[in-house]
Amino acid sequence: MTKTIAKEMTKAPVRISDHVAINEAREVMQIWGMRHLPVTNASDNLVGILSDRDFSRLFSSNIKGTNPVSDIMTPNPYSVFPDTSLQTVVKEMADTKIGSTVIVNYNREVVGIFTTTDAMKVLAKLLDDDDDDGNYRTLKISEYLTQYKYA
Repeated sequence: MTKTIAKEMTKAPVRISDHVAINEAREVMQIWGMRHLPVTNASDNLVGILSDRDFSRLFSSNIKGTNPVSDIMTPNPYSVFPDTSLQTVVKEMADTKIGSTVIVNYNREVVGIFTTTDAMKVLAKLLDDDDDDGNYRTLKISEYLTQYKYA
């Protein structure tokens, strides 16, 4: 049985309307500790995503913090339906080097988000080893070079 993105996504994520001011969106992201914020239109349909990287455009432009988030958001972000396989999503995120996927229903309404943090949680579950005692040894680079130099 294929694992779907619905099982691993963050359900009912915070989202913001495309007409909200950039400064307000930044505050929402800071308060909630978010790096990705789905952007919706008046019909609550996905139109973009705002990431922490999008704010860097403010420094090299004439865009003001009072402008709407639609001025700096990434339009048409990668989105999938809840029944999309987890493998498909993770592969696409890795191949295209994106930090999040927005999960939408068939009306394009946001129902979830899957971020690299969620992907790390999935990886941690996969790597969970009950036999692991949790003790790790730090190897100094000089030890490594001596130990493996002629191996």
